[in-house]
Amino acid sequence: MGTIPSKKYIFHYQGQQATYLISVSIDKNNLTFSCSCSNRQPCKHIHHLVLGRTVKVQEEEVIAVREMATFISQHPDGKTYIEAAIRYFQNDDSCRRCNSKNIVDTKAKTFSAKLYKLISKHRYYCKDCHWSW
Repeated sequence: MGTIPSKKYIFHYQGQQATYLISVSIDKNNLTFSCSCSNRQPCKHIHHLVLGRTVKVQEEEVIAVREMATFISQHPDGKTYIEAAIRYFQNDDSCRRCNSKNIVDTKAKTFSAKLYKLISKHRYYCKDCHWSW
């Protein structure tokens, strides 16, 4: 592992409600993240970028996201952020959009699960905000 250069990034994340600005600063001692999404904690937009997911960023920012994800993986504190992002997306006991616990796993064998499977191609469905993932 070589030395980690100081880097600053600004990304435009295309969310469902708006385009969010995410800034990332990397230096040898710190990783700093901020998002314009009303400071929800934890911020799913930052978690997407930490894992190197590029589907919601502008095309010209894709290479920078991958570069940033590489730097984070090499940073001494990076493993902590990557593990937190992985845990965030594995948490399927509440809705990722509204945090409701009123969700249906469409792979369950209940009648309601089978019904939701007919209307959704995703595995989970939130009964409160009607979002699926």
